[in-house]
Amino acid sequence: MSKKSRKFRPEGYQCKVDGCGRIFSTPSKLGYHIVAEHRSPEVAEWVVRERTDWQKNGRACPWGCDQRFYSPHTLAKHIMGAHKSQVDAAVARMKEGGS
Repeated sequence: MSKKSRKFRPEGYQCKVDGCGRIFSTPSKLGYHIVAEHRSPEVAEWVVRERTDWQKNGRACPWGCDQRFYSPHTLAKHIMGAHKSQVDAAVARMKEGGS
């Protein structure tokens, strides 16, 4: 199989809490697992801080369209809608080994 015919996919996201080792298909599934299964006070505090910061300050669209989003989900949805061609081009460059 040539490089160009392979799909670009991460291998998975591994939980490294206390040697757990479980692998998840997305970062959000890993995050939910850590919070639900390991119940670390540090992780719980971090989640609350991140959520509060997103809700209070939001994040600007990194593709330069001057829009602001107050949840990671709405930002991701916006990027895959409004900037899909830019994302596709960036992924193609990554596959080819460029930047």
